[in-house]
Amino acid sequence: MGSIRADHVVRHIMLSVTVFAILFVGYGVSEGPAAAQDSSPTVDRAALHLWPEYDDPGLLVIFSGDFDGVTKLPLRVAFPLPAGARGIQATAVDPSAGLLTQPWKLIGATLSYTLPLPSFQTEYYVDVPLSGNQRDIAFTFTAPYPIRLLDLEIQQPARATDFSISPQAEGSGPGTNGLTSYTITRRNVNAGEKLDFRIRYSKADIGLSKPAKPSLALPASTPAEATSAFASNWLGWALVGVGLVALVIVGIYWMLRIRSRDSVPGARRGRQGAPGAKRQSYAEGAGAPATHCTQCGRRLGPSDRFCAACGAPRRE
Repeated sequence: MGSIRADHVVRHIMLSVTVFAILFVGYGVSEGPAAAQDSSPTVDRAALHLWPEYDDPGLLVIFSGDFDGVTKLPLRVAFPLPAGARGIQATAVDPSAGLLTQPWKLIGATLSYTLPLPSFQTEYYVDVPLSGNQRDIAFTFTAPYPIRLLDLEIQQPARATDFSISPQAEGSGPGTNGLTSYTITRRNVNAGEKLDFRIRYSKADIGLSKPAKPSLALPASTPAEATSAFASNWLGWALVGVGLVALVIVGIYWMLRIRSRDSVPGARRGRQGAPGAKRQSYAEGAGAPATHCTQCGRRLGPSDRFCAACGAPRRE
């Protein structure tokens, strides 16, 4: 009875663990391809800023925009990055709170993170080769999604001369940082389309235009890099935890099986000896009635009180 009860309890526990594991894995899988909710999201308007030697010796790249027609949030987004990109920031744009840093991970050369709002902004740096006073920067932007309108701004560093860009700028003027900016507009950029830029200028020093970074992103409770490592491994650790719980349950199951078997009376008697063993030892012991006459040795019957041969009384 104890074994049946233990089996019943263990089956219920194992069923609960199995259901939990299926639901947990299903949640992880559904969280991964969140971008599939909107299979082909489109960026309505985006801005690409290229600022060489602004607050870092490299080229600061800022890409921002707004997704159009996104009906399901959060949205998993992916942005191609050039080789060697560093100082990565991934943010969501909140109209009331500004830039909100989001946990991210780098898969190959693609920046991936979950966007809780339809507006985004990413930032990173690309190293700039130095050759004396001459600067020659080549940069290729790959459109991550279809973009209806893309505004490009290329900023001339402080104290830079002989500044030129390719393709040719469509306009120029004072930028938001008090530096001269050159602008280009592109319409209906296709997903995966590559836009090549070349920036050339002379600069006699290695000083920066501005020491402070322009980003207004609110700091996250943990660095994005550390959080991204956790985000990429949480499902694996969760499955390991479920496996450990299952092992513990199996161990408890076998312990209950052994205890229930020990509690059965027949099993315990079987280990101590057969019920007839004690009676047999009594029949062969000193207190048992004699089966032969002690005088002549004739065999006595079960009811004989005297020997039929010599008449001697049966000895008890």
